[in-house]
Amino acid sequence: MLLLVFIDNPDNNLIIGGLLLWGLALAGFNALSVYLVDKHAPPDHRGKAHGVQTIFAVAGALMCTHLGGYLLDEWTRHAPFLLFCGASLLVLAILFLIALTKKSSETLLGDEKNVSNLRIPFCVETQGHL
Repeated sequence: MLLLVFIDNPDNNLIIGGLLLWGLALAGFNALSVYLVDKHAPPDHRGKAHGVQTIFAVAGALMCTHLGGYLLDEWTRHAPFLLFCGASLLVLAILFLIALTKKSSETLLGDEKNVSNLRIPFCVETQGHL
């Protein structure tokens, strides 16, 4: 997304490639969010959880589109890209610090004698083993 800041011609083929890549990323995000809600929400609250997730996704898209258009019109054409790239990096840094703090407060293996307590995120478990 940040590379779009440096493209002056809207007919450039890099824009089409960037938008295709962006669309694939959004499709992956949508599939991942549905999976995570299904995995972590209680069965009797999954519909509500999907609704809340969808409301926030749509509200975020509407607000960011409006803010990006305002920044483009009132400041410079680079402003929306730089703002949202900076915001993404800030959120990534906060998530990294949260994960680092959580890992430092817990031991990675739990009981060091029992390796079966080790959990690696996003790995599929079969029969209780990794």
